[in-house]
Parts: sequence; C-alpha cells; structure tokens
Amino acid sequence: MNVIFLRNPYPFTLDEYRAIEKTLQDQYQVLSVTYVREYQGNGQLIDHLIINGGNKRTVSDMAFMAEAFHKMAYYRDQLMGTGHYPDFPQLEVVIRDIYAGRPSWAEGAAS
Repeated sequence: MNVIFLRNPYPFTLDEYRAIEKTLQDQYQVLSVTYVREYQGNGQLIDHLIINGGNKRTVSDMAFMAEAFHKMAYYRDQLMGTGHYPDFPQLEVVIRDIYAGRPSWAEGAAS
C-alpha cells in the first residue's frame, strides 16, 4: 500500500474527491483509492491518496495524474473568472510506502 501526499492542494469538494478516487481506480486498475483531506494547525491543507494495489510505477503515474487534476481545477477557475483560489501555491507531491511515515511538512496534521 502506498500514500500520495499533496501539499497546498486545490480545495476540491467531497463529490470531486469521490470522482477522483473512482477515476484513478478505474484508470489504473488498483484495488482501491481513498482520498483524505487534513488540516494543519497553521491552516495549511494536506491531502493524501491511499492506494491499495499497483506497483511503484503505477503509483507514480497516479501521482502525476493527481497533480494534473489539481492544476486543471486551478486553471479552470482562472479561465472562468471565478477566483475561488486566485493565488494557487506551489503544489508539492510525495509518494511514500504506507509504513515509511509522512513527509516532514505533513507531520502533525489532523484529519
């Protein structure tokens, strides 16, 4: 099992999370994908995708796709002029084995 951590993610809705889970699971034929949002005490958002199944290459490809989903949502907002998230910060993506622990910037986050 692997976890894809996303620092400074786009603030998707719950329905969008579920759509991302289903898309990644169908596209990459893994057993399951669970999308979780965490909030740190300083207000920073940390998302992570828990991937059950797939090899390292598959999970790496899924991380690139997840990054693309976040960038697409930001650019969509900009093109539509909604301004929901005007200053999209640098998205950071890290892949870890579920037993390898969290990136240092994700320590202390609470679901």
